[in-house]
Amino acid sequence: MSEIGTIILTHSQLAFGYQKILEKMFGVLEDTIFLTNEGLSFEELKNKLVEEINKLNKKNIIIFVDIIHGSCAQAATEVKKENENIRLVCGFNLPSLIKFFTYKDRKSLEELLKEVIDSGKEGIKEV
Repeated sequence: MSEIGTIILTHSQLAFGYQKILEKMFGVLEDTIFLTNEGLSFEELKNKLVEEINKLNKKNIIIFVDIIHGSCAQAATEVKKENENIRLVCGFNLPSLIKFFTYKDRKSLEELLKEVIDSGKEGIKEV
């Protein structure tokens, strides 16, 4: 069992689109929660994040949010301030999530995060 819990938090229903794609590739993603900010105030979103983090009950939590300065990132940043075991990745894409779920139990947290961010950047090209 992984020591890393994962939350994918996005605007609208985007997280659930990623969930469908990733579960086709990897099967059921244990220790992973997909969330939306839809219909939630800022305080409600922060409270929901804390609730889900507590449910995961993991040594390390990585929160992926879709937009670096959006409401999801702001809420996650507030929650992160109270928990040193939370890492926040802003602006993810499908290549970065594929890298993450492929290697999350095989690499150190630091190495994993570096590779996730690098693969996200490499996945954006003009052709």
